[in-house]
Amino acid sequence: MSRIHNHKNKFALNDIKSPLLRAKGNLFVTQLSFGEVDDPYSPYLLLDIGSEMTWVQCEGCDPCFQINGKNFDYKKSSSFKRVSENDELCYPLEFTYEGSCGLTLDYGIIPPFPSVKGLMGRENFYFKNSRTSDREVYQGLVFGCGLVNENIHFGVNNGPENIIAGVYGLNGDPRSLFEETQFD
Repeated sequence: MSRIHNHKNKFALNDIKSPLLRAKGNLFVTQLSFGEVDDPYSPYLLLDIGSEMTWVQCEGCDPCFQINGKNFDYKKSSSFKRVSENDELCYPLEFTYEGSCGLTLDYGIIPPFPSVKGLMGRENFYFKNSRTSDREVYQGLVFGCGLVNENIHFGVNNGPENIIAGVYGLNGDPRSLFEETQFD
């Protein structure tokens, strides 16, 4: 594979190290780290090649799904920046959330329909370089902050033992982390 473009750090895709784990019910998750450099938030996210965006459940959600751990507190992260409603990645602009780009994701075709609503933000994401073991930072990657999470279920990964805090969207949409870092 070729190199990652348009970021300060350039290294081969095979150099990125992120754990791949199997959750209950044959679901695969990875652990991503983002936010504060000294105390990053490191949730487990469901790998989904059909989803356009990476999102996590954020502090202040209502309703929320149960998770074994904490929600991302975007209000306390000094590196979190809201995505403007005028940003090219804010599409379709269905609504604004406190003056910033709103997020709406709908899943499923059978009622009750799972959905996530909230806001879009930019944050620093950290990946380990497998060659050097150094932590590489990608600044300002777009992701979703789920604040109204209705009927969200991760198969048998539900209740207080659920480790999945959101979805790692890998479908190639310009808003997915996969596309945004331009892995070729």
